[in-house]
Amino acid sequence: MDFKRIWMVYEIKPKIENTGGMTTVTCVPADNDDTSEADKEIENLLKLGWRIASTCPVTATMNILNPKGDDVYLTYTKGIEIFMVKG
Repeated sequence: MDFKRIWMVYEIKPKIENTGGMTTVTCVPADNDDTSEADKEIENLLKLGWRIASTCPVTATMNILNPKGDDVYLTYTKGIEIFMVKG
């Protein structure tokens, strides 16, 4: 049995706001050129008889230390690993 793992990384653009000493962070994963390339690779492998066995989100963390207010600690989805098998 053949096995492949494909890494689909997202673009992350955190939006940081500070109002009244409170820091809020919005962190939304977005598709980009890397995700498009992973999509193409997956599509080609599916055409060649591979199948997706499972997927797994990959998380990352960000720490924003704010000397004038609250520190912010957040976890977000950095990408997805796609596990494919054939045979």
